[in-house]
Amino acid sequence: MLCKAQEADPDNNRVQFSLIGLYLDAGRLGEAETQLDALPWAVQEETDARKLRALLDFARTAEDAAPIAELEQQRDNRPGDSQTRYRLAARYVLADRLQEAMDELLTIIQNDRSFGDDAARKGLLAVFELLGEENELVTTYRRKLSSAML
Repeated sequence: MLCKAQEADPDNNRVQFSLIGLYLDAGRLGEAETQLDALPWAVQEETDARKLRALLDFARTAEDAAPIAELEQQRDNRPGDSQTRYRLAARYVLADRLQEAMDELLTIIQNDRSFGDDAARKGLLAVFELLGEENELVTTYRRKLSSAML
């Protein structure tokens, strides 16, 4: 149905965003990325498009990762393993467990700031984007991020 709506009104960003969201939900990451990349630059800069891009990035990170319970066990066995924490954070984001994701990303920032070319900080900023600037968790975690960066 959305594909027909897209064909009928290709300039309707809401339809585009909904279709991309469905592709993400279905794990069709390549199609989601193709649709995102095809959006005009100005549309890609809209809040909804940036949120979809963030979700796509987290989905790519989690794509080959173990399930949450297994990643939690790995993290507990190897607390200094930033890659495991990063994958766990991505899984948490996709499971809508955003505060837990932010805690994992913040731990990476505190203990391994150079991990993945600043991936944890970028990931934390992406979670802020998902939550929206007015969310009180964003305010709290911005302070924590500032402290961690000192």
